[in-house]
Amino acid sequence: MKQLTEKDLINIVIHKGNLININDEIKAVIVSSSAPCDKMDQIFELYKQRYEVITKASLEYPHINWMDQAIGQENSGSHNIKLKIMDRLHLN
Repeated sequence: MKQLTEKDLINIVIHKGNLININDEIKAVIVSSSAPCDKMDQIFELYKQRYEVITKASLEYPHINWMDQAIGQENSGSHNIKLKIMDRLHLN
């Protein structure tokens, strides 16, 4: 792994910020009162933007799991499975 410079750290924060903004926009579109076909078009474009950010970030910084950054740690599969098991067993 290469030594990260200050510029690299700034770029990583920018990529993470872009992913957060896109996710927030997706959530806003989902709850909006737009017509379903308009929502679908907007969400499709946002997913395409998110894919482009992930692709670019993965090429520049392959050591970071950008999919986890894109969907969020709290939404990752292993975390959701753990919550479902705990709910089923009434452990939380």
